[in-house]
Amino acid sequence: MHGLYVAAAVLLILLGAQPLAAEEGCTRRPLIPSPAMATSGTFSTDGETLLVADYASETIFPYSMEGRARSNLPPELRNVLGDLPPLVIARQSGQLYVEISQSRVLTLGSDYSLKAEETVRTANVKGKSEDLTLQGMFLWQPAGSDFLAFSDVEAANERWSSAFVRFPARDPASFEVLHSIGLMAPSRVFYQLGLPYITSLGSDGYLILMENPVGIYRSRKGTKGLEPLNAFPRGFEQSSELSTLTAKSEIVGLMAKVEQSKMPVGLYGWRDFLYVLTREPEGQGTRWKIFKIDPRRDEVVGSTLLPTRANHLTVIPGPKRWAFIEKGPLEAWDRQRIDHLFFVPSSRLQGKMPAILCRPGELQR
Repeated sequence: MHGLYVAAAVLLILLGAQPLAAEEGCTRRPLIPSPAMATSGTFSTDGETLLVADYASETIFPYSMEGRARSNLPPELRNVLGDLPPLVIARQSGQLYVEISQSRVLTLGSDYSLKAEETVRTANVKGKSEDLTLQGMFLWQPAGSDFLAFSDVEAANERWSSAFVRFPARDPASFEVLHSIGLMAPSRVFYQLGLPYITSLGSDGYLILMENPVGIYRSRKGTKGLEPLNAFPRGFEQSSELSTLTAKSEIVGLMAKVEQSKMPVGLYGWRDFLYVLTREPEGQGTRWKIFKIDPRRDEVVGSTLLPTRANHLTVIPGPKRWAFIEKGPLEAWDRQRIDHLFFVPSSRLQGKMPAILCRPGELQR
């Protein structure tokens, strides 16, 4: 059998073709240096550099696939940022988006050049159609030429609320309120914690409403309000109960409560599918799963168990690999132990997902 393989390889070489490489497996790597916080990230266009935004350090770490930070950011990106503090980073359709202070988002091209005319500003933006003022963003996601965001909104009578809003990137004043949430509503705290409950597929925006029953809702460009999807991971339809968040000092206790809860903690759009990250306590750790949803058929089409027991996870889909940053308990609003991450070939999430994402012992290689 060995001789047959060698003969086949020689024949391929003679014909000018290369032997097929074995599928890249799951790999766990230490993060060197460790970020203080890591709640958002994206891959470079070639998929070989992982850009992780650390809002506590106000920097972006460019990690190699070995988990080591490269000496510098790409020079074009470094020149654009200058002294601006990067807080959140995201990518859609070849464009890079970087949130900086005062709820501003820079739009960069695939070559990291700044598209100055598309800098999004959402602080103290008075609406055109209603007597409302947009006051910053907790969460946001580009959706085609629009932005979908979770924001605070001030009415003319100085009454405040929070809301999911949608607006053109070049004209935030044209924002539309998709769904309002009271300041004391139980669901509001989930979005204040920065859990990634907003995503997009092209111009369609999607979000998880943490209201009983919990579900996914779609925002289509040019339509009013939100459209519910029926598809959702079974057993995760009831929202956990968390106390309100009124000061940064309360975040540590709230995230500790999250660790004890069974709940969805992330929504991601990749290729043509939605992916829901769920967590539930199991023994002395956490059972992590990803559910795959086809929004066109409105069905859950697969699920897979993740090879980690981490206290918290940051998930970053990429063209060649997905990155899963394993995080310990939150120690302060700006500090968390972050030692390792693991990479998984994107092919394992693109087609029919395996019951267990990585094979036993694969991460110990």
